[in-house]
Amino acid sequence: MPTKKPATELKKAIAHHDTRFLAVRGFGTSVSGIWGGVSHPLVPLAGVNLLPGPGDVITSTRQLKEQKAQGIYAESYNALLLQHLIKTGHPLVLRARREADDAMGRLERANPTEDARKLLERWKRFPSFCEVLGQTNRTPGVSEAEALTMGNARGYSPLPLSRDFLTPNQNQRLNRLIKTYIIPYNRYIFQHYTEYAGT
Repeated sequence: MPTKKPATELKKAIAHHDTRFLAVRGFGTSVSGIWGGVSHPLVPLAGVNLLPGPGDVITSTRQLKEQKAQGIYAESYNALLLQHLIKTGHPLVLRARREADDAMGRLERANPTEDARKLLERWKRFPSFCEVLGQTNRTPGVSEAEALTMGNARGYSPLPLSRDFLTPNQNQRLNRLIKTYIIPYNRYIFQHYTEYAGT
């Protein structure tokens, strides 16, 4: 696998209508090269092709090197695949954009404080932030340093939104939602989770 060129192999896959992302098994399954990995909205739509390998049971230096090489290969392949899907306006991208519109429509009608309060009442010790992929701070309203203070209590609830495949108009809509819903939601989770964790 490492001796093959990702661009060449991708062309072959596309010729056979195979638009699956490559996954590598380690401590879990990893889809590198795209924002959010397995959480990226296009991954469940396109599916994954799991590369053969030792998984999380590494018994030799050779296996470790092979697994690292697989990760580098998959990272390049997946990045190229994502670019291709977006550039060609692939039906998977169009479907993901429709699902993004549906998700943003739900959030525009929702109350962030009420939603956050209900989630804290239900999950208490393991609340989830609203996550937006494709930007430096994936949890708007809460810095990485603040999130780390929650330790293992924090989780991430990825929306079907990633800036890389959204249209310009959708990105503008997302910018408004970040201000009106996502930041207030995440701030409420961060500021109030300790009140619920002890109940």
